[in-house]
Amino acid sequence: MEWKINGHSILEITNTNKIVSPNYLYHVTTYKALKFIMSEGLKPIKRRYVHLSKDIKTVIEVGKRRSDNPAIIIVDAKTAYQDGVVFYKGNESTYLCDFINNKY
Repeated sequence: MEWKINGHSILEITNTNKIVSPNYLYHVTTYKALKFIMSEGLKPIKRRYVHLSKDIKTVIEVGKRRSDNPAIIIVDAKTAYQDGVVFYKGNESTYLCDFINNKY
């Protein structure tokens, strides 16, 4: 179910949205945040879920909104899924999860 609040879409995750992940997913960040992420893992921080993309082109476009030179993190989503990380479908190119351990 999707809700519209002040022009923003907020996705409500249900059990039917759980999906098998592709082999790799991508996350974009700044180089300032990269050191923290590499030591602590990917956390939603101010969002409800960690946002990941299935293609690098999309993640670069998103990253360019914050930085001319964004840092791209490649996530071993297949192994994370096999280890019990639950992924949800956000939209055609976005996958969501609660947390990604830094080992992935």
